[in-house]
Amino acid sequence: MGALNKLSILCCGDIHIDYSNRFEDMKKTLNQIIDVDIVKQPDLIILLGDIYDKRLVRPEESNLFYEFIDKILTRLGKDIIVVKGNHDTTRDATNLDVFEKLKVNQN
Repeated sequence: MGALNKLSILCCGDIHIDYSNRFEDMKKTLNQIIDVDIVKQPDLIILLGDIYDKRLVRPEESNLFYEFIDKILTRLGKDIIVVKGNHDTTRDATNLDVFEKLKVNQN
């Protein structure tokens, strides 16, 4: 029997980005995820739903998530899977339109 290939995964969930008095803490937390990625070198990053705290996303919240995803995709060259949560969709659209900006495959 051949050797098994190992797959390392960094998984985070329920980030709930919210432009509030905790916004600076959220920035630090997202940067800590980047730092863990640099040290641990996972093969894949998975973000489980509820990226945002509210269904109506402020530009500051969207920009923070955009910058986070951009760092992972362009600077670190990592694959990422994002699972939409109930806070990440509105009746008419998704709040994860950052992927359209980055021209990321959403299949």
